[in-house]
Amino acid sequence: MIPVIQGYLRDGADGWRLDVAFDIGFRYLGELTQAAHRATGSLVIGEIWNYPEQWSPALDAVMNMTAREIISRCAAAM
Repeated sequence: MIPVIQGYLRDGADGWRLDVAFDIGFRYLGELTQAAHRATGSLVIGEIWNYPEQWSPALDAVMNMTAREIISRCAAAM
């Protein structure tokens, strides 16, 4: 998989947004992020449905879906 990522980055992709980051796991995400960093300016963002602090070492950024859900419910209740 790492050669595929590097190939896309060579072809002009500047990063990855992973909808299934939680299912990939810490170890593989860390390897994927390191491979993406080998290209200048690349970025890896993951969608995480649980508390994101533990994911940040393996990803450059997380979309905190739990916080989104809390904010959406509070806004709907107003």
